[in-house]
Amino acid sequence: MRYEFTVEQAPTYLHVKGSGDHTADNMQRFLRDAYQAALENDRDRLLMELDFAGPSLNLGSIYKVISERSSDGSLLGYIACVDMNPEHSHEQAEFAELAANTMGVRVRFFPSLAEARRSLELGSPMLERSPHLRSTR
Repeated sequence: MRYEFTVEQAPTYLHVKGSGDHTADNMQRFLRDAYQAALENDRDRLLMELDFAGPSLNLGSIYKVISERSSDGSLLGYIACVDMNPEHSHEQAEFAELAANTMGVRVRFFPSLAEARRSLELGSPMLERSPHLRSTR
């Protein structure tokens, strides 16, 4: 099972990228690694770039991955997420976003890295509704 993880620091957020085989195990690993990177770099805002190959996960797998990682994700300020695989279902991304939001994770999927970066740089509507969130350094 192929898996790669990279981290790039931006002035106000952390850009994490995962690639490899699109499996539930790799998604769990990616979310765990992303959260650990946020802690190690003292960031609570992430740009998560998903570049996994293979078909979309089914709704049950998506829900399981999110529910198992949501306790960490809910401690972050905001996550902008982009799925780079054009074959992945937009509906699955919408489901993942809704499920995560319901579990207290402030995440939003974007169609491009440029739009995701803009939301992180200009401030997300989610951040405006949550003034109690920690600020980044």
